[in-house]
Amino acid sequence: MRGWAAAVASVLMLTGCGLGPSGGVKDIDPLSLPPRLLADAPPTAVPSRDPDSSGAAVYFLRDTTLRPAVRTLTARTGVPALQELLNSLAAGPDGTDRQRGVSTALPPTTRLTVTGLEGDLATVDLSFGQVPPDQTTAIAQIVLTATSLPEVNRLLLTIEGAPLQAPLANGAQTDRPLTRSDYVRMLRPS
Repeated sequence: MRGWAAAVASVLMLTGCGLGPSGGVKDIDPLSLPPRLLADAPPTAVPSRDPDSSGAAVYFLRDTTLRPAVRTLTARTGVPALQELLNSLAAGPDGTDRQRGVSTALPPTTRLTVTGLEGDLATVDLSFGQVPPDQTTAIAQIVLTATSLPEVNRLLLTIEGAPLQAPLANGAQTDRPLTRSDYVRMLRPS
């Protein structure tokens, strides 16, 4: 009887610790985590007088994956917060980011202009100035960055007001609104 009670207690302890009865570890989908938990360095703050600790992030390239770099925003929500975040992305990695070994697929001439935010759909007009060598990664950086804000779940990219035929991580192209799930595979090594 004691052996049976010990076995039940062990199973209860393991399940309480997040392990299943088999003792296996369960992978966690990175999309279910706040961007600030995926960052591998302390947050890089954008200078502000009244910082927002929402955990908004810009996504930069490190090796072959996209990694979040947490940003503190002066704007709290809506179009001002999204525009501030996209301006930070377009500016490229700062000194702290470069020390972490990150880069960007966005050309230095990139301009991102928020033209609308209705419900969870943001619309951003895009101008690269020059075509980026890796358009899929560049678009993924924009989508993952915009959707790091809690109020943005979908992003419609336009060029001079017309929907952009955007490359997806799976190689397809679309002009529909883009989501984090379109680029999730770029958050992990292949």
